[in-house]
Amino acid sequence: MSGFSPMTRELIIERAGQCCERCYRYARGGSIHHRRPRGMGGSRRPETNAASNGVLLCDGPAAADGQGGCHRWVENHRTEALELGLLVPQGHNPRTTPVQLHVGLVYLTDDGMYEHEEPT
Repeated sequence: MSGFSPMTRELIIERAGQCCERCYRYARGGSIHHRRPRGMGGSRRPETNAASNGVLLCDGPAAADGQGGCHRWVENHRTEALELGLLVPQGHNPRTTPVQLHVGLVYLTDDGMYEHEEPT
């Protein structure tokens, strides 16, 4: 697979309310970030392109921080992004890895929702 399907992209954008899920600023021109990166050559693991593996982040020079946005911040601060759940190690499932977003510490579902309780 090469990325999120149009339906999954829509689920993520709707969940985010078109706002950056890290800083909560309007994310026009933002990008959907893979929490667990696809890696070189992509990934065949089905959860790679699930809504639980994607977060909408602001991007570009007009982003919230004026420095290229939250997507660039994640790429430049990988250790902290891992601690926050914005990045997920290859051996972990994004669905069961919590992420610190503007709404608090949550689990992302594959149907485009936030959950505060750990999935069972």
